[in-house]
Amino acid sequence: MAAPGFSEHRIYWEEYGSLAGEPVIVLHGGPGAGSHGSSARFFNPQRYRVVLFDQRGCGKSTPCASDDDATPALTDNTTQHLIDDVSALRHELNINGKMHVFGGSWGSTLALAYAIAHPATVQTLILRGVFLCRRADVDYFFQGNAAQFGADPLAMSAPGAYLDFPTAWGHFVDVIPPEDRGDVVKVLAKALSSLPRTDAERERLVKAASACLAWEGSASRLNRDENSHGQANQKCALTTARILVHYMINGGFLGAGGEANRDNNYILDHVARLRDIPV
Repeated sequence: MAAPGFSEHRIYWEEYGSLAGEPVIVLHGGPGAGSHGSSARFFNPQRYRVVLFDQRGCGKSTPCASDDDATPALTDNTTQHLIDDVSALRHELNINGKMHVFGGSWGSTLALAYAIAHPATVQTLILRGVFLCRRADVDYFFQGNAAQFGADPLAMSAPGAYLDFPTAWGHFVDVIPPEDRGDVVKVLAKALSSLPRTDAERERLVKAASACLAWEGSASRLNRDENSHGQANQKCALTTARILVHYMINGGFLGAGGEANRDNNYILDHVARLRDIPV
């Protein structure tokens, strides 16, 4: 599907279940993780029509953020653009009534933002691992004790996921130069937006992306082996890490008018718009 507006993006989608069933749209996490057909297993295929799509820049959608120059994939790639893609997909598939919206982690962020924008189209919100994309939430995941880590890796100087996954956190922080650990997301954004011109530069880029994705994966699952870092393939690592950090450094583009704002409180400020939607 061609994305709305004057955009190079083309959106890959697929569906499962009954065409006559209650429509469900599945919003994947990451951002940048891509959709997985296994998500359809949560819904009875005789009762539901389950629609999945790969958000801009990832999965089978094009252009892809794993390209050496990720600029095309990250251009016109904001939360508002993703909301517009959901609306365009509804039109493409002739979904005219209300639908269930299902998402976890970043998918829950997008689901909430979509429902705030278009509450009349949402039958229910089905959410797991809710993430509001405020600065406090991003820092809890990516900042933690990074600034103090060099002096004391066990410092409990701030709340954060690092407290539960210290080994995986150490692998992650070790990739970041000590002098840059005051704002981890900022330094990752700079590293991942670079255009590699030599093999050495590409190796550094892939190393940063792999570390980012390994940490995200380790801290997202209670039963994951903390020592299983660095196992994602390069394309997956580059795609997910670049898009993830693109959104995190810009506060999920949840500022006023869809602008970048790391200090946003958009979802809680607009939660009243969800008052008639079962969650």
